[in-house]
Amino acid sequence: MPAPEMHVKPAVGGFADYYRMADEQSRSRALGYSNNAAAPSAPAVAVEEQTGTSYDDLAEDTYAFESSSPTPPPPEPLRQKLVGAWKLESYVAYPTPESPVQRPTYPMTRNVTGYIMYTPDGYMSAQMLIPGQQSFKRGEGEEPQWAEAGKRFFAYSGPYYINDEGRGREETLRHTFQVCNLPGWIGDIQIRTHKFEDDGQVLVLGSEEPTEIKYSNGDEHEITQKAYHHLPHLGSV
Repeated sequence: MPAPEMHVKPAVGGFADYYRMADEQSRSRALGYSNNAAAPSAPAVAVEEQTGTSYDDLAEDTYAFESSSPTPPPPEPLRQKLVGAWKLESYVAYPTPESPVQRPTYPMTRNVTGYIMYTPDGYMSAQMLIPGQQSFKRGEGEEPQWAEAGKRFFAYSGPYYINDEGRGREETLRHTFQVCNLPGWIGDIQIRTHKFEDDGQVLVLGSEEPTEIKYSNGDEHEITQKAYHHLPHLGSV
C-alpha cells in the first residue's frame, strides 16, 4: 500500500517572502510546469526589509507645537499689591444723576494731603488733612480753633478684608472703621472700589455707594474717589 503523500505548507516568513513565493508559483504555471515538476530556479532577488517610518529622521520643528501667544502669568493678588504706604494725590467727589450740581467737587479742597497704609497682616489706616490752619499747641487753642481742627482732619483705621469672588471676577476690598474721628462711622464696614494705574504705582479708591456731603448751600450725594501714589520703602531706621 503506497504511503500517503504528505503536503507541508511552507512557512511564511514575512510579507516580502510571501509575495515573492506567490509570484514564483504564478510564473511556473505560466511556463507550463506542473505542481510536481520542479521549475528552473530563478536567481535570488535581494529583498530589502521594510522597517517602517523612522520618526527620528523627521524635523522636530515641523511637529513641535508653538503657541502664537505665550501664557500670561497669573495676576498678582490684591493684598500683595496694596501692602505699603500711599500718599494722597487727589480727593474728588463726582455727582450722582440726582445731584443738583453736575460737576466734580473737592470735599476737602484741592490742597488736601494725607496717607493710607496697608500692612501684610491685614490692617489699614487712613488720614486726610486740609492744610493752612493757624498753628497752635496743645493746651493753647481755644474751642473755635479745636473745632476748626476737627473739620480739617479725617482719619480712621481697622482691619481690612479681601474677598475672592471667584475666577474672572474682581476681588472685593472692605475697610472696617474700628477707630474714627467721626463717631457715627465707628463700627462701619465699607466697600472700596479699586484700580491700579501707572504700572501699579497709582492706587485709585472709590466709594461703592453715594456719600452724603454737606456744603454751605445744601447736602449732596456723591461718589468719592481718592488717588494715591505709592511710596518707596524707607528701610530700617
